[in-house]
Amino acid sequence: MAEASPDAPTGEAKLGIKKFGAPTGEFIPLQGERLVVGRFDASSGPVDIDLSGLGGQEHISRRHAELYREQGRWTVRDLGSTNGVYIKHKGETGFSPRLQEPTPLTDGDELAFGNLMLIFHQS
Repeated sequence: MAEASPDAPTGEAKLGIKKFGAPTGEFIPLQGERLVVGRFDASSGPVDIDLSGLGGQEHISRRHAELYREQGRWTVRDLGSTNGVYIKHKGETGFSPRLQEPTPLTDGDELAFGNLMLIFHQS
């Protein structure tokens, strides 16, 4: 495993679930080094973070995105999803254009997989 850079957070990482624009208080822990985000499908099998049970699942691809940790820092990348991955960095007012490149995450960044929004947290 690669060593963490000196300024990288080392605490637990998780995704906070948002519904109707507000945090719900529910979290998805990020455990592991590489996690595929998507929805279960009988032909392609399970994914690491299954968003099937959350609102907006009709806009989530079976293998939508990947979250991975590199040198202690979490990064998100689109896996060629139909409806894209978007990010709103903490302090910004709007979401980015559809991600074309892997993008590092920092505490408080919002992620949108299609129209499903989550908040990245890392202590």
